[in-house]
Amino acid sequence: DGSHLVLPFLLHDSPWYNELDPTVAVNGDNIVIAWQQDDGQFPNNLSVFYQVLSKSGELQLESPAELPVLAPDTEPDVNSWMPSITSSADGFEIATASGATGAQGFQVTVTSVDADGSVGEKAYLPDFQSEISQVYPTIGTDALSQRSYVAWTRTEVGEDDRVMLAWRDDGAAEYEPAIEALKGVSTANPMVGGGESVAFLAFDAAAGAGRDVYVAEAGWLDDPCR
Repeated sequence: DGSHLVLPFLLHDSPWYNELDPTVAVNGDNIVIAWQQDDGQFPNNLSVFYQVLSKSGELQLESPAELPVLAPDTEPDVNSWMPSITSSADGFEIATASGATGAQGFQVTVTSVDADGSVGEKAYLPDFQSEISQVYPTIGTDALSQRSYVAWTRTEVGEDDRVMLAWRDDGAAEYEPAIEALKGVSTANPMVGGGESVAFLAFDAAAGAGRDVYVAEAGWLDDPCR
C-alpha cells in the first residue's frame, strides 16, 4: 500500500567521500545494496562497496565491505565502479567495470557474493579485451534456469559503441563467448532485467538524428523490438 516497512536511514556515514550509483537485489530474506565510492585520490580512487540487510532493515555486516577485484591475474589495487547486482542460486552476483592487468581500459568483472555477504574465491571476466574499454555493465538472472546474463557497452577508438551480451549457466565455470546485441548501430547504456522464466535486454541505439530504444529476450536477439 506504499507504507514504509523500514524507515529510511543512512546506510554508510562517509563525509569525506562521494558515494553514488546504488544498486539493489533481493534473495529470500536478504537484501544486498552495492554502490560506488570515489575517495578523490587519483589514480586509484574508485571502489565498490556493499552491505547486506534483512527485510526488516537489520544490517548483516558490521560495516560496509569493499568488493575486491578478483579478476584473474589482476593486482588488487585497481579501480572498480559502475556496479550492477542480481540474485543467484546461492546469493548474489555483482558486475562492475574494473581495472585489469594488461588492459588499457576497464573490463567487465562479475563477482559472486554469498547471501551472508562473503565473497567467492574467484571472479569472472566475461570478455577480456586488452585494448578495448568495456563499461556500463548490467546483470540479470533468469529465475527459472538461474542463467546469469551480463551486458555492457564496448568502446573502441574510431568505432561505434556496441552493446555486448554474455551469459553463464548456474554452476558453469565460465561465461559463454560474448555476442553483439545488434549489428550496425551505435549503441550504449544496456539494461538487463530478470523475470521468472526469462531475462530481457533493453538498450538505446542511434536512429537518424535521434535514438530509439530496443528490447529483446536476452536469449533471442536476432529480431529485437524497437
